[in-house]
Amino acid sequence: REDQIKKIESTINSKREMVKQRREDQINEIEYTIASKRKLVKQRREDQIKKIESTINSKREMEKRRREDQILRFKEAIIIANALGIKRRSDATNLFKSSQMNLDIITSTNPIYYIGTESLKAEISLLENRTTDDPFIEGLRDLQEQLARLRSIKSDDPFIDGLRDLQEKLARLRSIKSDDPFISGLRDLQEQLARLRSIKSDDPFIDGLRDLQEKLARLRSIKSDDPFISGLRDLQEQLARLRSIKSDDPFIDGLR
Repeated sequence: REDQIKKIESTINSKREMVKQRREDQINEIEYTIASKRKLVKQRREDQIKKIESTINSKREMEKRRREDQILRFKEAIIIANALGIKRRSDATNLFKSSQMNLDIITSTNPIYYIGTESLKAEISLLENRTTDDPFIEGLRDLQEQLARLRSIKSDDPFIDGLRDLQEKLARLRSIKSDDPFISGLRDLQEQLARLRSIKSDDPFIDGLRDLQEKLARLRSIKSDDPFISGLRDLQEQLARLRSIKSDDPFIDGLR
């Protein structure tokens, strides 16, 4: 019986350890999956940030070059305007009136130097003193808003597909106090073990024990072993006769 108990206990412990290990493996697998998903989404967000930052920098550099090119065009226009003596727009009008040119041609072509050196210098000063080109960059505000939103994210969890289900499954696994309900055949083993442990005496399960006990009882009930001693009665009778002799004289040869 003790061997059976030990065997069942060993089987139960093995099953518990196996199910516990399986549960821990599931926990580790889910934790790894969550960590991988978080890393992937975080990396994707960081890549978006870098891409937007790169786009913003490219747009700023492009706008800066456009502004520098505009300054160069204005400076060249100043040279032409000086050569033609055009300080103001009105000077250009008067110049071409005196040369009998059609004003429609002037207004339709609109060369930069027509605005005159004063306006050109003012434009150059404005462009050179500009502290930022951002207000003139198309789509920059939208990019900056996207960048601000991405940078303000404290956690990527809301953007991870299937994360809530994984977290709920992980919480359920971690909340398990005992794996017994998930062990196949455990209830039967526990019932067998309980029955074996509840046995007060192994006597009913010992073959031939009743016969042995009855024989033992009979042996123990014997008050004297004399009836079972072969020849004891004859010996006792001889002993009685010998003890009953009052005198040994009749047995002494020649005594009389």
